[in-house]
Amino acid sequence: ALGTIPHAADEVVHSKGISAVRVLGPLPRFELYGAEADIRGLWERLGAQARPVGRDAWSLLDIQAGLPEVVTANVEAFVPQMMNLEAIHALSFKKGCYPGQEIVARMQYLGKLKRRMYRAQADGDGCPQPGDSLYASGSESGQGVGKVVQAQMLPEGGCELLAVIEIDSAGNRALHLRDENGPPLALKPLPYEVAN
Repeated sequence: ALGTIPHAADEVVHSKGISAVRVLGPLPRFELYGAEADIRGLWERLGAQARPVGRDAWSLLDIQAGLPEVVTANVEAFVPQMMNLEAIHALSFKKGCYPGQEIVARMQYLGKLKRRMYRAQADGDGCPQPGDSLYASGSESGQGVGKVVQAQMLPEGGCELLAVIEIDSAGNRALHLRDENGPPLALKPLPYEVAN
């Protein structure tokens, strides 16, 4: 419909009054920007061959791409490195000042990260909510080892989620939703490299 598309993540193509940005992830997807009339015309052309699926599908693709969404329930729970923001080039240490910069920079240059964001899948009927705790087998009573960043139901059942988890627990212990006897979590690979 545009005649050309961007082929690499974060690449931009301008065509027919619309800017198309390729979004990071295992499946090709794009954000489109332009004047309302141009976007409406493109929507109508695309509607002849495709159907809208809504925000839940986009959110699931964000999870599969390892792109976190900060919501009210987890707004002050993590430093940017815990959510892999440096791995997806959403965090720069060469820019100017901002609130919290000293803590973020100290973690980058002097600290040792003890928690990192992972992608996981769980079976069951319901999805956890952002901010819900995760537990590991053998953890101290009531002591969580991680928190859900976001979760979305899978079309085939179960849910997929992003969660910030203690690095030691993620590599060495069985993880569960809700409590240490809750539904088990299976860690899935992220589509990008992270340093531990």
